[in-house]
Amino acid sequence: MISPFSNWRLLNRLTLGGVLLSAMGFLASDVAAQTLMRTYLTQQMDSELLSVAGGSFPRVERAGIAREARGYQSNEDDAPTVPLQSVPSSISLTLIGPAGIILGQIGGDLNSTEITSYLQSITPEQVIQRANQPFTIEAPQSDFRVIAQRLPTGLGIVVVAQSFEDIDRT
Repeated sequence: MISPFSNWRLLNRLTLGGVLLSAMGFLASDVAAQTLMRTYLTQQMDSELLSVAGGSFPRVERAGIAREARGYQSNEDDAPTVPLQSVPSSISLTLIGPAGIILGQIGGDLNSTEITSYLQSITPEQVIQRANQPFTIEAPQSDFRVIAQRLPTGLGIVVVAQSFEDIDRT
């Protein structure tokens, strides 16, 4: 069988080869750049989540989220005793009770997708297994990066989450 390229001049074949190699190089560099960008942005998101979690978990443990956490009496010496009422960002903070029911949520106002329906599946065993490390919850519209911590009082789980919407747009 004779190749259709065998009738082409050498210059045409070399030009085609150069164009194909350039196209494959551009495609490979695009995939590598996108992967590196997503990894970097995910690490930045994890850093933000850890920062919010570090300051919010002790306060939620002491006072809850906007009077929604019941059954835990805070110590008078603990400060602040005012519950968290708002987090004006795309990061959301959710308190899940021992029965898996969402007791309260603040933040996440900038996200187009609510995370509350995806948090029903998080169990205390999974939180312990994750060892306070960020993980991803896959959702139909936009995934969420999440860090969850079990409250020492045993009254539930605090989940800090951020949507991948901004990263997907980038």
